[in-house]
Order: sequence, then C-alpha cells, then structure tokens
Amino acid sequence: MDDETVTAICAVIIALSALVVSIWEGIQNRKHNRLSVRPHLRIDRSTYVGSPAKITIGNNGLGTAIVQSFTVHCDGNRVTADDVPLAVAAVKRLGLTGPFDTYTPEAGDSLAINESKDLLAIPNFPDDANKRKDLRRELKRIYFEVHYQSVYGESFSTKRTGSSA
Repeated sequence: MDDETVTAICAVIIALSALVVSIWEGIQNRKHNRLSVRPHLRIDRSTYVGSPAKITIGNNGLGTAIVQSFTVHCDGNRVTADDVPLAVAAVKRLGLTGPFDTYTPEAGDSLAINESKDLLAIPNFPDDANKRKDLRRELKRIYFEVHYQSVYGESFSTKRTGSSA
C-alpha cells in the first residue's frame, strides 16, 4: 500500500466515525428534547378543615399537557350528564348537595407547566372533622381519568382513585 491509499482509508474511517457520532448525537438530542417538554398530570383531593373540600388537577411536569379525553367514574360506572358538569353529576350520585365550583377539561384544552384547576370544589363544606371524614370515604367511590399528550404527540394518562387527605 502506498501513502495515498493509507491516507484515503484514514479519511474514510474519519468520515464514517464523524457520521456515527453525528447520528448518535442527534438521537440523544431528540430524546432530551422530548423529555424536556414531558407533561405530568396529577389529580389530588383535599378535605382539610379550614379550607374548601376539593379535587384538583395540576401539571407538575416540564411541558404543556394537551387533553385528549376526560372521564369520571362513580362506583365503577362511567358518569354521563348533559345538564351538569361530570364532577357534579358524580357527587350528586353520592348524595352530596351544592353549591359546587367545577372545571371539566375538554379535548384540546391544555394545562401549562405548574398550572392547576379545581375539578370540583365544595366551598361551603362544614369544618366538622367527622363530616370531612365521611366525605373522604364517599370520594373514594369516584375516580377521574385523563388522557393527554405532550407537544410532540406522545400519549399519557392519569387516573385517580381514593382519597389523599
């Protein structure tokens, strides 16, 4: 082998190595970009004395969550309603009376980073600890399910059952 052949082979090896590194870097960059805008929805219940009883949805992820669907279930059955919000229809099945403040996410709605909304709030709920204990037990019969996407179109879902506080 002469010097020119060795130089040509080395140039090909260097070019192929650069191509491999470039492709690997592109794949890693794409993974990083997707993770850096990944949303994470969380549904929390709070029934603390001294504050309204409420169920809240919040995005504690790193990107905007785009709602695809939202369903409410009570006693294992999907709640439907035409005249009231879904959360109100669910708590009425539990025998609770209002007034209620609600938010029902619809397909296409979005939740920004650190944004939260009350799916259901009972502002005038008594401060009696026993009544709040009963409310926590009743709320275990309801669960909310949200299917959502990141800005890259990756799909996620969250489901909340039981009572947290």
